[in-house]
Amino acid sequence: MRKRPDPVFVAYSLVCLFFSVHVSYPFIHWPGWDLGGISYLIEDVSYFAMLSCMVLLTIRLCSGILPIKLHMSVYTFTALMAVSPVIFTYALFPGFPSVVNVYGTIVYTSKLMVSLYLILLAFLGAVKEKSSVWLLAGNAVFGFGLFTDLWTGGAYEPLCFGWQDEYSGFLMVLFFMVLIIRYNRGADRQKPAAHPAASGGSGGKDSPPVKDAGGTQRISFHRRP
Repeated sequence: MRKRPDPVFVAYSLVCLFFSVHVSYPFIHWPGWDLGGISYLIEDVSYFAMLSCMVLLTIRLCSGILPIKLHMSVYTFTALMAVSPVIFTYALFPGFPSVVNVYGTIVYTSKLMVSLYLILLAFLGAVKEKSSVWLLAGNAVFGFGLFTDLWTGGAYEPLCFGWQDEYSGFLMVLFFMVLIIRYNRGADRQKPAAHPAASGGSGGKDSPPVKDAGGTQRISFHRRP
């Protein structure tokens, strides 16, 4: 039977993928390529897709910090926001140009809400879920970077290489990398050890008993010829 991939690894892979797509926009803008606004569309879609995967990773590893309904509400909201740029760009902007300002307000408010959610989660988790410290640290760093980016409102433009939430995003990915390494090691330690069947004994006696993964004693009756 084919083994299903671990949801934690899938969520982390998607976080890295969407974050990479999001921060790649300078490589499209600098050469002067004109994609007709598609680059900005991809930038917004990938950003909220990354946030939704972060929430999924949080639900998987430390959902007990906050009520599960709150986690699912944030996930549903970020998933809808990942689709909204497509709807606004192709369905609303052509007929209602003034909706651009409304869209900007929605994006700003949604980022503020998600940043507060991540920061609150990190502070509460520092007390309740110390085992998930790397996940909470990544959430705290990214949430704080996102909050400061919104708070300053472009006051330090232009910055070198990236904005506050982009710098914090790189740190978040590194924290999550440590998390995944520790998670993988913990999963390996929990796997039952394979015990090869005894192939022989000494002096014509029965081979020693072997215990299986559940602790039940099995006895091998193989004798030496």
